[in-house]
Amino acid sequence: HAAEPENGISPAQAVAEIIQQIKVLPDTIEGLEGFSLVTIVHAKIGERAFGTTPGQAVVMATLRAHRDKDLELLDSTAREISQEISNRHQLECTIQETEVFSSTINSPDCVKLIENSAEANGYNKKYLDEPFRWSEDFGLFSQAFEGAMFGLGAGENAPALHNPDYDFPDEIMENGVKMFEGIIKQLVY
Repeated sequence: HAAEPENGISPAQAVAEIIQQIKVLPDTIEGLEGFSLVTIVHAKIGERAFGTTPGQAVVMATLRAHRDKDLELLDSTAREISQEISNRHQLECTIQETEVFSSTINSPDCVKLIENSAEANGYNKKYLDEPFRWSEDFGLFSQAFEGAMFGLGAGENAPALHNPDYDFPDEIMENGVKMFEGIIKQLVY
C-alpha cells in the first residue's frame, strides 16, 4: 500500500539510478574507441493506482556504437550496472534484447562498384565523414558477404525517416534501379 511503503520493495529508486547511470555510459567507459550513444526510450513504474506502491518496472534503452566491440562493451556494462543496482535494492532483474544490429563494414571492392555505377549514371556522390547513427540490418549481410551500403538522396529538405511527415519520394526509385543495374553489369560482364 502507498501509505505503508516500508512494507514493500518499490523499484522507483532503482529505476532512477539505472537511468542516470546507463545514459552516461559513453562518457564514463574507458576503452570506447568510436562513436557510442545510450538513449533511454521508455520507462514505466507500477500501474495507475494512487493507493499502491509500484511492484514492477521496465526501463528500455537503445545502445548504439559504430564498432561492434564498443557496442559489446556498452551492453555488458549496462547489464552489470542494472544487475548491481537491482541486487542492492533487493529486486529481481531480467534483461532482454530486442534487436542487435552489427556494424556495416564496407568492402573497398564493393565501394568501387558503387562509385563506378554512380559515375556511369552521372550521379553526384557524397561521402559521409562518419557512419549514420541509426541502426541498419545491412551489417548482418556484410558479416557474411562482401558488400557496401549506399543511399539515394531524397533531397535536403525532405523529412527524415520516422517523421510523421515522411513520404517516400517515388521519383528516386528509377535512380536506385539504375544504380543496381550499373553494379550488376560490372559483375556480369
